[in-house]
This record gives sequence, C-alpha cells and structure tokens, in this order.
Amino acid sequence: MRWLEDDALQGACCTAARRRALIHSPSPLERVLRPRSVAVVGDAAEGAPARALLANLLAGGFGGPVLPVCPGPGSVAGVLAYPDIASLPLVPDLALVSLPADQAGVALAALAARGAGGAVLTGPLPPAVPDRFGFLGAGSFGLVVPALKLNASFAPRLPRAGGCALVCHDGGIARAVLDHAGAAAFGFSHVVSLGRNDGLGFAAVLDWLSRDSATRVVLIEVARIRDRRRFLSAARAVSRGRAVIALRTAPEAPPDPEAEFALGAGAVFSAALRRAGIVDVASLEEMLDAAAVLSRRQRMQGERVFIAASAPSLAALAGRAVTQAGGIVAAPGEAEAKALGLLASEAPCSNPAIAAEGAPATRLGELAACA
Repeated sequence: MRWLEDDALQGACCTAARRRALIHSPSPLERVLRPRSVAVVGDAAEGAPARALLANLLAGGFGGPVLPVCPGPGSVAGVLAYPDIASLPLVPDLALVSLPADQAGVALAALAARGAGGAVLTGPLPPAVPDRFGFLGAGSFGLVVPALKLNASFAPRLPRAGGCALVCHDGGIARAVLDHAGAAAFGFSHVVSLGRNDGLGFAAVLDWLSRDSATRVVLIEVARIRDRRRFLSAARAVSRGRAVIALRTAPEAPPDPEAEFALGAGAVFSAALRRAGIVDVASLEEMLDAAAVLSRRQRMQGERVFIAASAPSLAALAGRAVTQAGGIVAAPGEAEAKALGLLASEAPCSNPAIAAEGAPATRLGELAACA
C-alpha cells in the first residue's frame, strides 16, 4: 500500500502547488492595468493606428517584451514581428488591438484562447467578443502607466509619474488633461480610456484603483454607464480613501431616457455622486484646477488641526468646519507657538490663534463667546 501513500502525497503536493500559483498569480485586471508584456496587433504600415501605438510604446521605454503581430514584414521599427497570435513566443498580459471590427473579433478570440490577460480595443466593437475576456473599448484612447514607462496609447509623450488617475471615455479629454498636467507639473498613476465603455467599465477600474496605493486622486469623465448601481458602489469605495472628481459629458436630456447608458436627470445623478463622496464639477477647467491642487496635497497623518487666522470670526468659522468634518482643533505646542510669534501675552496660547497686528493670541473659548 506504500504506492497509494506516495500517490496521495504527490497529489497533495500538486494541489498545494496549484493553490500557491492561484494565490500569487495576478488577476485579469491586474494583468491589464499593470502588464508585464504587451502585444500590438494591427497593420504595421506607416500612418496606421497600430504603428503609432507601437511607436509610443517603444518611445516610452516600457521594460517588458513588446510583441508586434502583423502580416508581412519580419520586423517593425526594429522589433521582431509575428504573423499571428498563435506564433507569439509567450502569452501577453495586454494586447493593443487596432483592426476592423470583423478582424478584431478574430484577434480577441485568439488572445482569449492563448490565455492573454486582456486587450485595449482602439477600433470598432466586433460583432462577437469572447465571454469573460476583459478589454478596454471599443474606441479606446489607450492605457498609460507612467511608473512602468508604459505608454500604450495615442498620447505622443509619456506623462510624469504621480498620484493622479484619469478614467475617461474620450481621447480629447485625455489629451486635454495630459497637456494641462505637463504645464501644471503633476503626474499620473494611470490613464485609462474606456472608449464606448463596452468592455471593462467604471465599476471594475474604480474598484481596482481603490486598492492601488499609488493613486491619491481620481478624475472621472462620465458619459455612458452600463450599471449605475455598480458604478456608484465602486465610486463610493474609491472615494473613502481618495479625492474623486467627476465631470459629466453626457447630454442633460438624452434622446432615449430608457437607454441602457442613460445617466438619468442631471440633478439626480449629481446628487447621487455627492452622496457617494464625489465632487461633481461643471467644466473641464474646474476638473483641471482641482487635479492640480489635490495632486500636490499632503495627506494628513491624523485628525488634529491648528488654525491661524487674522480675525476671531474667521477663526470661529474655520474651527466649526474642522469639528463638523470630524477633526480636532488642537493647541500648538510652546515651540510651535514661539516659531509663529504667538506668545504675545502671558495667557496660554490655544487654538485657533489670532495673529492680528499687535494683538495677542486669543483663546478658543473667547472666540466661541464672540461667535
């Protein structure tokens, strides 16, 4: 019976190995948003979208394998090319697919059969797509992850790395935000274009960003939503630890209010966003200003806030706002008060501190009485 024991032991070891592999293997969305290898599937001719994607990917300096898939030449831009997906020497985490609709469907099916992580679909939606195969699109601008030097998009330059994530539909919005970020000197953790939002949508991407330690601010352009309940649930999750700014670009009165992607009445949806902890802005300028400010903000390590004001009424208002937000109005220590020049009287200095011209520091209790 020894062989039975050996077989049982071997089976247990194989099961444990499979469990370890499942635990440590990245999720499909992890493979899409943090890929280790990228295939570019499409026409390699000069001026073709796939050629532009490949050029941007190479110029960005992505460190993983880059695998062009195109008929004809044996190499594209100095990189060895493959005639079809079945010929790839490894399974790509991410594929950039820029093909007509019927050919894109065949490519997605081949990628799913090889076990690829997912795809960015820059062209039209195919008549049929593989079940449970994740893709961004159709009509996606692409995906950018500066920390990985990944520019899998139509953006001509890789933006700097930072704590801001952009999730949008339209490539024009992405270009405008990236151009402004370059001038305002703030960077990105991710730029994710959902295109028409036919594949991986807001809920999946926002849920992933809610667990991404590099992301501190999330900018959302909302035009089409498949599932409003899942969207708001994911938005609520990501807003618990990050600032979330939303810009709605859908028409206020869609032609078909019962359409699958209708956002609902503007005032109602805006109220739902605020309830989820999201700041709803009315213009692209407001979104860009908020991104510039919030991306530089240093996160508070605690709840204690010291307030310095030029008038008792201003200090009272600030103190009330802090307490209503759940913070604690804290008195400065002696060293801090001395550094701020607040020890103008013999009375102990407390917070808020009033630093008016020639006036001594004022106690919080006195401010409350004045209020």
